[in-house]
Amino acid sequence: MKKFIVFVFSAFLVLLPLALYSANKTDSYETATTSEAKHHEEKISFLAVGDNIVHSAVFTDAKGEGGYDFSKMYSHVEDKISSADIAFINQETVSGGKEASGYPLFCTPDEMANDLIKVGFDVVNIANNHMLDMDIGGLSHAIDLWGSKDVLMIGGYMSEADSQIPRKIRKGDIEVSFLSYTYGTNVEPGENFPFYIPYINEKKMERNIKNAAGISDFVIVSVHWGEENSKEPTKEQRQLAEKMAAWGADVIIGHHSHTLQSVETIEARGKKTLVAYSLGNFLSAQTKAQNLVGGILGFDIVKDEKGTRWENVSLTPTVCHYGYASSPDISTRGNIAIYPLSQYTAELCADHGANAYGKVTLDMLYGCAAAFTLDKRAYSK
Repeated sequence: MKKFIVFVFSAFLVLLPLALYSANKTDSYETATTSEAKHHEEKISFLAVGDNIVHSAVFTDAKGEGGYDFSKMYSHVEDKISSADIAFINQETVSGGKEASGYPLFCTPDEMANDLIKVGFDVVNIANNHMLDMDIGGLSHAIDLWGSKDVLMIGGYMSEADSQIPRKIRKGDIEVSFLSYTYGTNVEPGENFPFYIPYINEKKMERNIKNAAGISDFVIVSVHWGEENSKEPTKEQRQLAEKMAAWGADVIIGHHSHTLQSVETIEARGKKTLVAYSLGNFLSAQTKAQNLVGGILGFDIVKDEKGTRWENVSLTPTVCHYGYASSPDISTRGNIAIYPLSQYTAELCADHGANAYGKVTLDMLYGCAAAFTLDKRAYSK
């Protein structure tokens, strides 16, 4: 009997450390798992560019035997665009389903839609002052065209009720809502207009932004606003931006001025709202240095136990190049391509077609890009 007791006691002494080790190991594992869950962070990358304007020179340069090919114009920035989890562009000129035309009443070939998707854009805004250039039929065609593509179109709505439904993209565990507004349209809608134009209306914007903030992790608002060719946002723009931030906008993407303007932060709701007042022209055949320079706004959307926010802002100036020609007719310009400004050479600049209207230098282009700052801090190349 004593031998049995001794044996049991000895076995107990041997197994006790193992049991304690196992318990401690389990506790450590559970603590580590809990800690990892508590500090789990999800991140996606986002970028935005400004006005994609298809002047007559642009579609003329893109025209080939089989139709139009615009994709080559983005070849120098395609890698950057396609690398983002979500990429946004303002399609300034409407795909109206008619013969291609330039300023003042634009009609962009349908091929542009496929080419923007091919380059890597995921969100296309069409709410701007040119959206009714081809009247009711043109807008109807554009809505149908973009609706048939694997891309999120914002700014073109079948009704007011349709406009109140936030357009959303989910990447992993992060859901982003997009809203879109414009100050006006060059062509008036007229009576009994069958579609809804999202004109800037503070009461409606407040309702929609608050709703979007309540059903998604992150809210981005696209706004066509401000004054053309101005390098500074207006007092009214700043006031509206502050209101949108208070209503729940996390990022505001502005366009219309065809110039680069500052990127700033607004404190609201215990958070910071990022406001890009204007990203300038991305693609165009305008002739002044300030209209040749655009910007790529980049940032990360980060979600963790503290909430969802933006981080790691990057600002990359671009320049739209087209070849020099002796004719004053802008439609004769060719070899159109968008370059990061940091990769644009003095030789290319000397060959820029805008030199037919007045000298364009690298110093002038960098001077225009100097406005592209975050809270007055220098931009990144």
